Amino acid sequence: MPYPEDYQHAADAPLPGDDDPMPLPRRQLQKADAILTAYLNGAEMWAEALPDVAAFLRAGHMHDLTSTEQVRGVPTIEEAAAKLDSWPWPSPRQA
Repeated sequence: MPYPEDYQHAADAPLPGDDDPMPLPRRQLQKADAILTAYLNGAEMWAEALPDVAAFLRAGHMHDLTSTEQVRGVPTIEEAAAKLDSWPWPSPRQA
């Protein structure tokens, strides 16, 4: 069920810092992409890795808040990258 149109407009409104680059390591971004692609290509075994991919992306967009301790319970980029590194790379046939 889609959200009401007013919510969509509010969610799409730019916030300060939205265009700032995120300090995510390229290798982990590539691995996150490979895991998502493998899952979307039907390799169900990667479903277990999706929460770690999401945590990595969350750590990137909340980096400023977590590094200044304004938000707790979100991993740092380093913690999330280490968790993502615990997963093997999908085989080229899957990605």
